[in-house]
Amino acid sequence: MPAHQRPGHRPVGQGLQLPQGVGPEPPLRQPLGMQARPGEGGGGRGHSPGVREGVAMNEGCECNVGPSSDAGEPEIDGPTRLQGLSEETISILTQKRHELESHIIHTFDGNEMWFQERRLQFKGVPHITTDEWGVAIRFESKNFRTLSLSGRWDVIISRSRGLGAHYAGWTLSLDCPYPELGVSYG
Repeated sequence: MPAHQRPGHRPVGQGLQLPQGVGPEPPLRQPLGMQARPGEGGGGRGHSPGVREGVAMNEGCECNVGPSSDAGEPEIDGPTRLQGLSEETISILTQKRHELESHIIHTFDGNEMWFQERRLQFKGVPHITTDEWGVAIRFESKNFRTLSLSGRWDVIISRSRGLGAHYAGWTLSLDCPYPELGVSYG
């Protein structure tokens, strides 16, 4: 007897209560200040083959590989970005910020670094801002468009010579991560 004809069978997704945080992916979003203006197109998937604009990698990471719509520093609105988070999560973010912020700003901000994500690898200069939520980076390169990267404090990876974010796939390093690749634009 086929499964759909068995007594008590429910089609997948009907009548099931999933635990909080399990289920459909959150909608794609762009960092504040990076939303498309009327007439500029929406970015996102399908806008340009092979290019991901404003794709949220998870709840705490974003990587905008699309054209930057503003020339200034990335905007992070701290109080509104922390709304809805539990006191425990806010406490963890505060602790991580105290552990990582000084090293990130003093070691990486304004220094020439290598960006690497998948097959993209090239030099540029990160301009880093931080707040209660996490890190926002505007990565400028002479030979590639400006990138906007961000990560919440609890997903940021900070090492002595590099910076990245869990789940996002991007890294910034003072040394070339894959010398055999050289400069690569995908």
